[in-house]
Formats: sequence, structure tokens, C-alpha cells
Amino acid sequence: MMMKISIAILCSALFSWILAVVAPAVAQSPADVAVTLDRTVHFEQPDGQAVDVEATAYRVERNGEALRLVPEGGGTPVVLLAERLPLEVPVEEPMAALFARSTDDHLLIYADPQGDVVGIRGSYSGIRTREIVPLSQVIKSQTVSGPMQLPGGNILPGLPRIRSASYFSFAHHGALVPFANVNLTIALHNVLGSPGTRIQYRIVPPGSITGQPACTLTRNPRVAASDSFQLDQNGEGRISLSGWFASAGSCAVGIELMSDGKPDPARLVAGPFQVQPPQRYVLSETARLKATLGVRVSSSLGICEGTSIGPANYSVGVVENGADLAFRIRSGPIGTECQYISKAWSLPDGVRLGSIRWESVREIPPGQEQGKCCVVSAFGNDCITMPLHSGFHFTRGTVPVVTGEVSEAPPYYSVTSTDRQILEDGVIIFDNSSPRVVTVVKPLWGKLHTLVNDHGVKLVLRELVLIGPPGLTFP
Repeated sequence: MMMKISIAILCSALFSWILAVVAPAVAQSPADVAVTLDRTVHFEQPDGQAVDVEATAYRVERNGEALRLVPEGGGTPVVLLAERLPLEVPVEEPMAALFARSTDDHLLIYADPQGDVVGIRGSYSGIRTREIVPLSQVIKSQTVSGPMQLPGGNILPGLPRIRSASYFSFAHHGALVPFANVNLTIALHNVLGSPGTRIQYRIVPPGSITGQPACTLTRNPRVAASDSFQLDQNGEGRISLSGWFASAGSCAVGIELMSDGKPDPARLVAGPFQVQPPQRYVLSETARLKATLGVRVSSSLGICEGTSIGPANYSVGVVENGADLAFRIRSGPIGTECQYISKAWSLPDGVRLGSIRWESVREIPPGQEQGKCCVVSAFGNDCITMPLHSGFHFTRGTVPVVTGEVSEAPPYYSVTSTDRQILEDGVIIFDNSSPRVVTVVKPLWGKLHTLVNDHGVKLVLRELVLIGPPGLTFP
């Protein structure tokens, strides 16, 4: 399930945006509650029958204990089985959001002003697991036991305390891992003020209060949060924050509350939030990524895909090299030059790229001297002298492939960002329609050329390493 052209793994943090305390709230009409699918998604109807929902834009409506999707361009509405979820969503108008639980399992969530939150599950493949896990178990608020708080001592009138600190993560199985989109809810009580009073607050590093360094929440800059909360009839208030933790370990959030008539703020620390170290996934049989990367020929001289005919026929283009993905060319009488470009790949929530390893392999007929064919380097043509057609590098909006293993420290092949439009050389490579932090593998650019007849070269993707929440599977 996707939102428009580029949310390949969907918009988990849009729902975090729903949950954020925004001021002022922007009113929407029911017609604004819409989602767009760019691929067919398999869902389940209330009677238990499977249904294929075609790629188009849909208006989302509540229909009792179900959700009704109405095609915006006309057509027959489809009613889907929904499940009530244990989430608190302070919205003034109905809102809907899509996000990925894995690379195949996708969720649509709908919230209304009455506080009801329902969700439906779908998939690209239509495969249903043998053990159906209720969504209420997949998405659940997790409360931090024994939240830290300062100052200590007895509970006295006007001495604010933290009643609870809870979170939920949109990563697989709700795992709290680095760079997973999360929403924190901090409930405070014993705050001096009458019901309806707005209490000013600000978020500060927890170490500025405790004197001890601690990782803390990176707040999502695209989610506008209020700088105050309102006391209810019981003198309690809630702070909702959207963002992510950038490292594993014991993390916390510092809060300063400003009260009228008091020169110094009350200082509290919410947490600890235990952020798990990510799991490492080594994808060594890379041919499985052929469809995901969507490599295509972008420029060619000679035969760049299909069959190269010569003393022997060779398959060229985007091919399988054993179990690995490869780009392969073979030279003809005037030489061959081919450029290949992949599409951007948006990784599941909380997943980042660890490293990529490419290898160039020359294919020379037995008994001949070293072949004059190679992979063009990332930063220029340093292989051989080619005719005048060579030297064009269509690299804007891409990252050139480098042979050998390249670790993403610092990132080279990927970018992690909340930007509305993620750019590479001024070219939009990903349209991040929802305000979420996402990791995108940039479009990969590779250029091969040969000059001597019947000599070849191939660029092989040997290994790709991903890190993220446990329990994921990849194509």
C-alpha cells in the first residue's frame, strides 16, 4: 500500500502527526480523508472473504465496525473488516493514515473525533499468515514502568509529577529501535491550576536535569507541537511528542513546566525508554532484489539488454549471476557502452542501510590478453579511451556505484530524512508526503563499457546489509 508515487513502504509517521498536539488544528472535510494506492492490495471483507482493492484514490469512511473505501473517480465502494485499536488519538476531524508493518504487511488506520481508532490489514501478496495476530496486539501502547522524575520527595500541591510515560512505535512488531517513528505520551498530575488552565512547557535534554548524559528523542521538525497542555477535571495533562531515537540504549525526555508566580520551572525527566539495538540482515543472494531495485537501461551504445550475438551468444543487461543481481555487457565491433539506473527504495520503518558490496568481473576469452573493458568509476572515466560518444554521465539524481564494500558510515548509498522532498543533486528522488523519518536507498547508477570485440564485463551486487527491528523478511 502506498501514498502516491513514492511511499514505497508507506507513511507511518503521518499517524504520529495525527497524534501530535497541534495548535491550531486545521479543519478538514470528510472528503479530505483519502488514501491513494498505486498497486493492488489484498484486504478482507467483514464476511471473511478476500477482496482485491485496485490502485486508485479512495475516500475513507467509517461504516460501523468497518471502513468503507469509495473510489474518487467513481466505481463500486468496498467495505473492509476493521478492528478497534487501543490508541488515544486527539483529533478534531476524521483522519486516515497508511504505514508498513513489514515489506508486505500494510495497515490502514482511521481515527475520528470521538476518540475511536480502527485499523485494517492488507498485503501486496495476498498471503495470510497461519497464525492471525490481532492488530490490537501488533499496535499497542507500551507504558514505561517506574518513570523517572525530578524533583523527588513527597507529593505536595503544585509539585508536578509524572503519572505515566508511554510510547508506541510503528516499526515491525512495535519494536523500539533507532530511527523508528514513535509517539510518546507523557501524563502529568498534581499540577497547580484549575481545570482548563494551559500550562506552558518546553522539552530539554535530560542530562541538563540529571547531570548524566542520556540519549533523548529527536523531535520531528515537520510535526508542529503545541508549547502548552490543558489541565483536565482531575488536574492532569498530557504531552504528546513525535520523533525518533537516534541510538540504542536507555533514553529519556526532559521537561520544564512554567507556572504563574513561580520564578523557576518544575523540572521532570520522563523515561527510561529502552531502545533496542537493531538486528542485522545480510542479503547475500541479491537477485531477489531485482524487482525492488527496478534497474533499467538509461543510455546505450550497442546491445545493452537481451542477447549479444558473437562467437557465442551471451545474455546481457540486468541478469542473474548465480544467485546475485548483475549488470552485464559484451563488446561488439565498435565497442559497447551501457548505463544502468535503479529506482529509489524506501525501506520499512526503522530499517536503515548498513553497507553494500559490488564487484566488477571481466570476461575475457581464454588465451587473450587482458581485456579492455571495465566499470566506469564513480568520479570519471578512468578505464579506456572510448569514441566521442563516451563520457556522458547521466548521474543527476543518482549515486554512482563504487566497487568493493562501502559502509554507510557516513551514508553514501542512502539518506535518512524527514524532508518533504528528498533531493539528490537537486533532483527529487523521494516524495515524503507524510511527515515521517524515512531511509531511502538512492537510485544507483552504473556504467559499463568495452572496446575489444567479444570481451565483456559485469557489475555484480554481492551483498547488501540492512539493520532494523527484529522479525523482518525481505524479497
